[in-house]
Amino acid sequence: MTATAERADLELKDLAEILGVSYTTVYRMKNKGELPPHIKVGGLFRWRRSTVDNWIEEQELANA
Repeated sequence: MTATAERADLELKDLAEILGVSYTTVYRMKNKGELPPHIKVGGLFRWRRSTVDNWIEEQELANA
């Protein structure tokens, strides 16, 4: 991994905590394509923190 590479280490449960919603809601949002891009590692979905932060900021601007 290079110095500029960022690990995709947020799981569904982490995303639920960040967004303040339930695990089920995050899973539903993922299935509807309402979340930022993710990667799949084995059977697990992972997000980069910077991707999530940018997506949240975009949502805030869109709803301002």
